[in-house]
Amino acid sequence: MMAMPLKMRGDTFFVECKLGGANKLDLLGVIDSGSSVSFLSETACERAKLKYKGSENKFMCIHGKGHRKIDARCYRGVIVVGTKAGSGTVYALDVRPTVNGMRVDAVLGRDILRHFRVTLDWREGTGWLEE
Repeated sequence: MMAMPLKMRGDTFFVECKLGGANKLDLLGVIDSGSSVSFLSETACERAKLKYKGSENKFMCIHGKGHRKIDARCYRGVIVVGTKAGSGTVYALDVRPTVNGMRVDAVLGRDILRHFRVTLDWREGTGWLEE
């Protein structure tokens, strides 16, 4: 079984991931178990040369009214963490989030995290994704 350590900064856990497209990219992703799908920055989609699927989806976010009905563009691509991948569709936000002072290109939701046993220990500041 493969275990990947998570990095913690502030109250947030981060993990290295990859984006598959015409260009392969190494990205820093934030763990967000409250999101049903994973999101990328538009910048990452452009750098990976992902193909636009010609549609947008509206998402409801559990984090509050400020994230209600987010428009996310759909692209063909795959986010990979370790040896586990999400679907062939990725969703892009028109921002590159800064989380606890770190710029991230991926917000990893349950579509990726469901492949792992996730251990988060805020008191000790440690976390793991186990396949």
